[in-house]
This record gives sequence, structure tokens and C-alpha cells, in this order.
Amino acid sequence: MRSFFVYIMSTFSQLTRKEKRDVIRGEPFDGVQVTMAPKSIRDLLDTLASIPNNKLATTHPASASLALIDDNWGVDMTSFPPPPPMYGGRTFRPAGDAATWDLRLLATLAVLSEFTQGQGDYMGGQINSAVELRNIDKRTKKNLGVVIAVDVVRVIRDLLHPLNEDEYKEGALPARKRKAGFNDRRQSERKNMKATELAVDTDMPVGGEAMEKVEKKLRKTRLPDKVESDSEEEMLAPGERME
Repeated sequence: MRSFFVYIMSTFSQLTRKEKRDVIRGEPFDGVQVTMAPKSIRDLLDTLASIPNNKLATTHPASASLALIDDNWGVDMTSFPPPPPMYGGRTFRPAGDAATWDLRLLATLAVLSEFTQGQGDYMGGQINSAVELRNIDKRTKKNLGVVIAVDVVRVIRDLLHPLNEDEYKEGALPARKRKAGFNDRRQSERKNMKATELAVDTDMPVGGEAMEKVEKKLRKTRLPDKVESDSEEEMLAPGERME
């Protein structure tokens, strides 16, 4: 999942679910907007995980989960998640009316919707990607072509991973939203691109020990071996910088 993440300041939490949904829907999409503190989201997940399946009908009935999803996303559950690209119209959607789906799946979808108001369509695509990733795992034997609760948990954890909880404390943010993790990702991409270019130029595989050998080789063969400075004939070795 290659999106970058956005924090919402504490005052945004004062809005109702539908108000958050409408505000976010009215903005150009430039990344996922997370509307709850990471710890609160994890607490919701932990609470849900602690409830046995035979108690879910009481604690998380389908009607309650679907009501939350509708308030937060307002998506058409008869076509959610949408058919993924390049699958010829085939969908990962469980069979039947959403009210008959697995209760843990519905409850986990409700948790996801609780901090991604107005972004249900985009979340549907992320859920499809999670199903595809799970299918790559050769140990997977069941439910290969349908979304299950573990796929939604994966999406939630991927969204939470780059978020800094210390920066999400009440009143800590100066603006309603701030892009987080973007610069780190750009630096990582530049590093990976540089490594790839070096490997392609030298016909070597990318990364690891092989990449270190490539870099050593380039250091040895790079010309000129020395650079003459403008001050008192001082000679600088490659990679050195005059202070």
C-alpha cells in the first residue's frame, strides 16, 4: 500500500461520523485521512479480538456494524468491495446480503470505517489488495477468493504502522491535517532507485552483500581518483568534503 498518511487535529473529533464523512468527501484525495488516535484504534482492535465468536451476536450484531459502516462510509454494501482490476469483473465480496456475512468481518470493517470516514471506496481497493497478498502465501488454504476479517486487520495495521503516537496527543497538531511519513518514504525510494541504477549499470543483483561489492568496485574505479582543491594544493580523496 503506497499511500501516505494524514493526521487530523483533535478538534475534528468533535464532528459526528456523518459530518466527518461529508467533510472528507468534499476534499481532493491526497492520502488517507486518519481521524482517530492510533492507540484508540488499537484498543478497538484488541477489544474485538478478545471477544469469542459465540459472543459476537450480542456484542457486535450485524445491524450495528452495518449502521457504523454506513454512517462512516456511505458505500453500497451490495457491491463492496468493488471488483479489483484485471479480474474480469470477479469480486472478492462474500456471497449473499452483507447482513449475513461473518460477524467478525463486519465488526472489523466497522473498526476500519471508524477512522477513515468518507474514504470507503478507497478502503475497498486496499481490502482487495490485502486479499491478493494473502493469496500469495502458499500456506493459505481457505477463502482464497473472498475477503475475511484478517484481510481487514492487515489494512488497519498497515495504516497504523507509520503513525507516531507521540505526535497525535491532544492539541499537539498545529493544523487540521499533516502529511506523515512522506519524506521518509521519498528518501527510501531515492535510496532504492540509486541501488537499482548501480546494479543495472554493473549487471549485479540489487541489495545485500552483492550491492556492497558493487559499491566497492565503483569506488575503486571512479575517476578522478583525487580532486585538486583551490586551497594550497590540498588533495581530497573521493567522497571527502572540505569543511
